[in-house]
Amino acid sequence: MFADIGYASILMAFGASLYTLVAALVGVWTKRPRWVESGRRATLITLPLLVLACAILIAALLADDYTLAYVSRVTSRATPTIFKITALWGGQAGSLLLWNLFMAAFFAAAVWLKQDERQLMPYVLVIGALTQAFFLFLSAFPETPFALNDIIPADGRGLSPLLRHPLMIIHPLCSTSATLALSFLTPLPWPPLWRGGWTMAGFAPVAAGR
Repeated sequence: MFADIGYASILMAFGASLYTLVAALVGVWTKRPRWVESGRRATLITLPLLVLACAILIAALLADDYTLAYVSRVTSRATPTIFKITALWGGQAGSLLLWNLFMAAFFAAAVWLKQDERQLMPYVLVIGALTQAFFLFLSAFPETPFALNDIIPADGRGLSPLLRHPLMIIHPLCSTSATLALSFLTPLPWPPLWRGGWTMAGFAPVAAGR
């Protein structure tokens, strides 16, 4: 049941991103700001949906829910609790979900902090929503972390030994946030976002993760 809710959250986030893209384009073509504002609000919905999906997946990892194929691939009953949590990014499907979460957070912050920039808002929404929708498509279909096992195993494979080092608890978080801060938001047509403080905010997690 909870896995269904998690998967539904990803699907709704994907739908919200597509709606943002369409609403922004309609707003530009018809010169109707209300469409653009509607798309901006849809962007803000994506973040809590992905927070919910991540929370459900972490709960499944902690509960050794081997009905989920992802859980059985990246954890085992002997895996320490802290590494069950970090197993969220212990495989490709979970890493993509984490990537989507961070992307949604940066995108929501951008459109919230710059909500008065009405002239550039539709173009920002198009760029951001197109990028977000692509990665959400991956999480919703070819690499969903909520795929079910045909046969439920008695135990999981366990986390890769390469990911059991204590520093791997923070390294993926730092590298992911820095990559998104520097590469995802830089193309947005708002120079204040990528000049000065924002650029330093992007490099800071890289330094911390190294």
